[in-house]
Amino acid sequence: MNKPIITQAAIIIGMAVLAAVGIYFLLNSGILLPSLPENSPSLPPLNSAPPPVVVPIPNEHKTNSKNEPKQGERTVMLGEEFTLKKDESIRIEGTNTVLKVKDFIYSPCPEGSQCIWGGLAVVYELVVDGTIYDAPAGALPPGAPYAVSIQDTDYQTHANFVIQKQ
Repeated sequence: MNKPIITQAAIIIGMAVLAAVGIYFLLNSGILLPSLPENSPSLPPLNSAPPPVVVPIPNEHKTNSKNEPKQGERTVMLGEEFTLKKDESIRIEGTNTVLKVKDFIYSPCPEGSQCIWGGLAVVYELVVDGTIYDAPAGALPPGAPYAVSIQDTDYQTHANFVIQKQ
């Protein structure tokens, strides 16, 4: 065996481990990522949802004054299960509320791996009286007037939903 190559490999591996441990302690000590001063405004948690955005209702989501759907538009009753595909939308009967599926995320964690997030989601938005509630990771932000439940999905082509009043 060639001892200098083994020695060099051991030194390189040892240096990499020391560097990783050093970076870990620097990050946790606050040297590289210092905490905010006490008198600074607090930041929202990283996992908090952004506030809803109020925008005018696009023509495709408008109804007449009686909240009746446009001709050919699909409608459902509250509590009724329905299926949507990407870019499809549905209106809740008697309301000015539309649910639209914007995308599907299908990137599951490989078997035998440890992942922070499994990579499976249905990206949708709920428009209620001109307020858009985005659900980028499958959960509406707090304050949405309706609860949207995904009953079944393959995270690729369709999702079955039920909408209830909060």
